[in-house]
Amino acid sequence: MNSFVLKLFAASFMLIDHIGILFFPEIMIFRILGRISFPIFAFLVVEGFMHTRNIKKYILRIVVFGFISEIPFNMLVSGHILCRENQNVFFTFAIGLVMLWFLRNNVVPMYTNLIVAVGVLLAVLLRTDYSLYGMALIYFFYMFRESRIKYIFFVLVSLLYGGVQRAALLSVVPLWFYNGKVGPEFTHKNVIKYGFYIFYPLHMLILFGIKKII
Repeated sequence: MNSFVLKLFAASFMLIDHIGILFFPEIMIFRILGRISFPIFAFLVVEGFMHTRNIKKYILRIVVFGFISEIPFNMLVSGHILCRENQNVFFTFAIGLVMLWFLRNNVVPMYTNLIVAVGVLLAVLLRTDYSLYGMALIYFFYMFRESRIKYIFFVLVSLLYGGVQRAALLSVVPLWFYNGKVGPEFTHKNVIKYGFYIFYPLHMLILFGIKKII
């Protein structure tokens, strides 16, 4: 299973989750299936970090789409343009990528814990989506990227987080069969790459618009 297929899986389950938030908040199956999405995206962010040619551009792209997505995200979760309670998941990924950059360039082992602690603290203080849970997954997916043991840590983090987030364990199945490949040739094009970025704010705007109409 290549990264393109993983992105399709993650985007599909995210859509299911957001449909549940807006239209069927009392039906838990939407939220349960939606938990599959984030771990896959977190995994792919780490893969992107490992293979990108320009980490600064990668982080900048994530931050830019974070700002673009903030109003649609606020409207989805609160119904208002402004919401101080949560920031969208792009900001979690941006902080995670900066943390990974420092970890990769860190030559003093004793600083590792400090780097991770600062990253987690930033995510928590800024109230980014999945903050502590998200940073933990990004860290373990990176530190044990060459070993299947990363999935054990993923399972433990999800179980400790508790609640409906335990359903995220279902994402182990597609992640386990990841083959390390990008996908067919057409998936290398910018229109596909940026399509997934654009899908995040766009689908939230469309769903919110439909909610207002009906």
